[in-house]
Amino acid sequence: MGVAGTLPPAGRSALLGCLAGLPRARTEIGAQRCLQQVVAHRSRSPVLQNAQRLEAVMAVLRGACVARVLDLGCGPGPLLLRLAQADWAREVVGLDVDPGELKAAQAALDPYGLPDGDRLRLVQGDLLRPDARLAGFDAAALVETVEHIDPGRLSALEHGVFAVLRPGLVVVTTPNADYNPLYGRTGGRFRHPDHRFEWSRVQLRTWAGRVAAAHGYSASLHDIGPAHPRLGTSSQMAVFRRVPAGGAAPVRCPVR
Repeated sequence: MGVAGTLPPAGRSALLGCLAGLPRARTEIGAQRCLQQVVAHRSRSPVLQNAQRLEAVMAVLRGACVARVLDLGCGPGPLLLRLAQADWAREVVGLDVDPGELKAAQAALDPYGLPDGDRLRLVQGDLLRPDARLAGFDAAALVETVEHIDPGRLSALEHGVFAVLRPGLVVVTTPNADYNPLYGRTGGRFRHPDHRFEWSRVQLRTWAGRVAAAHGYSASLHDIGPAHPRLGTSSQMAVFRRVPAGGAAPVRCPVR
């Protein structure tokens, strides 16, 4: 089957098992249920989910008229690669504490003639104690980063990002713990061994509201990817916008 060949092993196995269990005539309703199962497996594919996260972040940045962007906890550079190809991103800085991750990012960017020290730079640093010279950027993105921080150090992260760097826009993505049972992750088991916590939708909303109120930002919450009717989506996103002084109206961005 052509569709089966495009699935990861787990999805292919589920599809073939579903089809094998149908009556010989394979009714239309039964086949439709198998197709729904295929879609469910595809929607939980790590590769697809990562692409959905990155596109969700890029859509927010693209729609906000930003030109100078910080990628905080940039890792091997998946978001940097997209920003490198966006003509509206005139200055981009990728920051990570791990020199190995920065080396991987440099290798990924090399085919684009980047980093060039001008339009795109890589900086080794700790986002819990960020260099104040990086303050004032239009936007900062933390893509699947906060869950790698010990809960006791989150206050330092909040201060570093929202008080020291204080970008106009902050985009945070993080796993949705409510969704974990669909991965077989029950009993508080996390998706990755380096995760220090994973928030439910209520927990992210509570954190985002508190941080926004403390630092003069507004906050909105967004789903990423296909939603389960009860558990939501695999990843969730908080978008913080700095409240203009004096309550000035936000700048409207043309479509680009």
